[in-house]
Amino acid sequence: MKPSISITLTMAAIALIPKPGVAEFQGQGSTPCISAERCLTRIDVGPGLRMPVYTNHPFDQANARIRRAVIVIHGQGRNADNYFERMVRAAQREKVLGEILIVAPLFSITSDMVPRKSGDLYWRRGSHWMKGHKSARDFGRRISSFEVIDRLRALLVSRGGFSNLANLTIVGFSAGGQFVQRYAVGFAGAQDLRTRFVVGSPSSYMYFDRRRPAHRGTGFEERVDTPDCPVNRYKYGPERRNAYMRRRSLADMVKRYRFLDVVYLVGADDDDPESKSLDKRCPALVQGANRVARAQNFKAYMNRFHAPHNHRLVVVPNIGHSSSRMFRSKPGREAVFGW
Repeated sequence: MKPSISITLTMAAIALIPKPGVAEFQGQGSTPCISAERCLTRIDVGPGLRMPVYTNHPFDQANARIRRAVIVIHGQGRNADNYFERMVRAAQREKVLGEILIVAPLFSITSDMVPRKSGDLYWRRGSHWMKGHKSARDFGRRISSFEVIDRLRALLVSRGGFSNLANLTIVGFSAGGQFVQRYAVGFAGAQDLRTRFVVGSPSSYMYFDRRRPAHRGTGFEERVDTPDCPVNRYKYGPERRNAYMRRRSLADMVKRYRFLDVVYLVGADDDDPESKSLDKRCPALVQGANRVARAQNFKAYMNRFHAPHNHRLVVVPNIGHSSSRMFRSKPGREAVFGW
């Protein structure tokens, strides 16, 4: 069944964001654009709303060579240009660049020094886009960052230009990994495009009840919210979810999430409990001491309380908290491209 979203895409809808040093989009036909400074466009995601993205192929040109698409979500630094180029290099390393559409949305925030025109979406704070909150109140209508991905996904299907497109990978690393895990929980897309979710090295996960790893030993125990440690409040748990995450009941979301194709990626050396970018708030700390522990604990939680499921954990040797090394690694490339 086709998505219910109807989006008209024209040359006016895909236009260059004015930025010093950025040339007009250079990708033509089947020749991919690979340099971020030449690959930045704006895509219409609603009436008067446009989303900045980096992409190696324009959405408005038919390309039958494209068989797979990758939407890559940047980290807290909001450096979508770097993430785009890292994914391009990974696709080159895998020798699949010619058949891959790569899209890297830019979720900028109020304080970012980026040029904007009317309709360019942005978010108030870094935590807002990461959790699927709505964009800033500039245009009379706001949109969830998760809904942006829904609409990009719908465009890939509804435009018809990528007639052989069969698979989509939505991948994020660090803050982007947090984004992808929550987005997958709330995902309600039609089964018209096979979709994989790659959750790369997030600081925390969304659990579905009060059970968390036990203080001592193995297993899980129920944790009670306190003012200083609201362990079950969204984004860490299901309480006080935002509008996007309230569209369906918790039971329906969890049931669907279990059978999505989800890969949890974490570097074996991403185990520093004092990492500068690690979430050290109490609701995150109760999930584990570091990113490796938190990934293993969440996978154990899924195994114990939500099996059967279609999820797997991949711990990549000799890699710390580095998206570039993770995307270059063979396990990283297999997670993103190898299906």
